[in-house]
Amino acid sequence: MKPIHVEILHKKRYIKRNYIYKKGCETMKMKRFIPICLTVGLMLTSGVSLASHTAGLQPTQGTRVFSEKPQKDSVPALSNKAIEKAIAGELQMTASEQKETSYYYHYVDLNDDGITDALVLAVGPYTSGSGGNTLFWLSPDKKGHWQVQQKWTLVHTPVMLTGNNVNGYKGIVVRRAGGGATPAWILLTYQNGQYTTVNDGIILPFVTK
Repeated sequence: MKPIHVEILHKKRYIKRNYIYKKGCETMKMKRFIPICLTVGLMLTSGVSLASHTAGLQPTQGTRVFSEKPQKDSVPALSNKAIEKAIAGELQMTASEQKETSYYYHYVDLNDDGITDALVLAVGPYTSGSGGNTLFWLSPDKKGHWQVQQKWTLVHTPVMLTGNNVNGYKGIVVRRAGGGATPAWILLTYQNGQYTTVNDGIILPFVTK
C-alpha cells in the first residue's frame, strides 16, 4: 500500500464576504506538530510526513488548506452567492443569519474526475460553537448548480488535504477540540458514498503543544 502523505500548506488566498485575505499567514512553528509513524487498518498503512513551515506559500500537488489564523484585508471581493445560497438552504438560515456568517472557500477536485468541488468553511454564530465550525463539501450538478454533498461540524482550523487518494478521494484532515471532545487530529476518508464524520474519522497521532 502507498503511504498517505499529509502536507500542511498555507492557503494562497481566503475569500470572505467582502474581503480578500492576505497571501501567506503567520509562521507555524514545527514544534507545534510531532509527526510519528502511523499504521492504520481499513485498506491503508500510512506513514505521515509534514511539510516544513515557512511564512511563504507552500503549493504542492495543487492542494491548499484553511490556515489557522488568516489575516484580513479590506479589499472588496465578490463572494460565491450560489454556494452561499446552497448552504443557507441546507441550514435553513434566514437572510439576517446569512449576513452574520463568513465563508472561506477552497476549490479542489477531490476525486480527480475533472469536476471542481468546493470545500467551504462557514464561521459565525449560527454555524460555529465551542466545538468548532461547520465545513461543507459542494459539487455542481449537471446544470452547474452547486449542491451540498456533505457537511461536518466540530471542525477547527487548520484544515488539510492528503497528498494522495484513499478509495479514490483525497483525505481531509481536521482538528477536533472543545465542546467536551478530546483534542485530536482526525483523518476523514471516503467510504460507502461519503466521507466519515469527525467523530468517526481516524485519529492521527499528532500532538499539539
